Amino acid sequence: MKNLNVSNLFMACVVLLAAPYGVYASTIIEGTDFPGVSSFDTSAASVGVLDLGPNTISGSLSGTCTNESGGCNSLPGDTQDSFLVEIGQGFQLGGIFVTTSNVTGPTGFSASFAGSNPSSNLIFEPFLALGSTTSNLAVSALDPGVYSLSVFGQSASEPGAFSLDYSIGLNVSPVPIPAAVLLYGSGLAGLLAFKRYIGERS
Repeated sequence: MKNLNVSNLFMACVVLLAAPYGVYASTIIEGTDFPGVSSFDTSAASVGVLDLGPNTISGSLSGTCTNESGGCNSLPGDTQDSFLVEIGQGFQLGGIFVTTSNVTGPTGFSASFAGSNPSSNLIFEPFLALGSTTSNLAVSALDPGVYSLSVFGQSASEPGAFSLDYSIGLNVSPVPIPAAVLLYGSGLAGLLAFKRYIGERS
């Protein structure tokens, strides 16, 4: 009977690990303005550990553009939002989608998105598709850790005020279980079951 319990327990663990995880939704709306500087200092704004499943972080920008490169993020105003997110152990960030809406600005206005870890810049989308949603900006899944995400005004061909609302969709999923682990687990369970079968016949 002991062997049967061990076998059943192991198989239950394998099934739980292999089964699709429940999907949760977390929505974070900018309250106090996110800072305008990307930073990993302890004083940096952080939304904390992202939940498993789809997470949405929303906010807004408003400011004034000059007609220079980067001129929509050089004058005073809420021209950039930056914040930290954390991916927990055993999970990965596989999807990043940026939606902009209610966009107003001078001719040629553009906005950008960037993502980095403490050592390097990982994602840079210089010209967001204004008034729509980007394709997945995560070229490869991001591993557990802390990341800085930023949305900011970029440039315009003439001076003027701009404003926009943004929503960042972040899809968190479990790190896939290697096929070798599942194969080993099913093989071990089979051996335990066979051992029990032999024991009952003897």
